[in-house]
Amino acid sequence: MPESSKTFMELKKKVTVRPELTDLVKQQTKMKRVVLDVFGTEAKTVPEVANALDLPTHEAMHWVMALRKYGLLEEAREVTDDGFYKYKLVQKKS
Repeated sequence: MPESSKTFMELKKKVTVRPELTDLVKQQTKMKRVVLDVFGTEAKTVPEVANALDLPTHEAMHWVMALRKYGLLEEAREVTDDGFYKYKLVQKKS
């Protein structure tokens, strides 16, 4: 049977994903949920997220910027006295 006529499921059986990649995706998915859970109902700065999760600030910044890029977080209209922007969960439009 030519390769182009095989179904997706037949082709998927041939592909193997390295376990370390599967583990990485699982860890990232879990971490994404943990970071989003920190926000709850109030806006937070990157240092507040870092403190809540006991992460270095640069890692918290990475997660906040990634979640902002993909539309899960947005800037709140407020800036702290220290000059930090606050971020909040994006409200889903119904």
